[in-house]
Amino acid sequence: FQGAVAALHMVHCFHLAGFPKGLISCVTGKGSEIGDFLTMHPGVNCISFTGGDTGIAISKKAGMIPLQMELGGKDACIVLEDADLDLVAANIIKGGFSYR
Repeated sequence: FQGAVAALHMVHCFHLAGFPKGLISCVTGKGSEIGDFLTMHPGVNCISFTGGDTGIAISKKAGMIPLQMELGGKDACIVLEDADLDLVAANIIKGGFSYR
């Protein structure tokens, strides 16, 4: 729910900034009801979504359509060899259980 509200607000902000209506669209709904239709529609030229399992399913169907993936905050983390491992571990755990 939060993601849909944030996306709708973002599109509204683009309109307030002067972007023409229709340039950016936001479609919300259950993926199980609208997902296949949207990801395979010939008029769709970019897809943005949230969720790792969703990402796998969409990437298989989307073909060469550009994808923007937000994977729920549990993305990969690059840890360099000189990092403070206790600090890194604590923040990875914190990030995995928080929503910002």
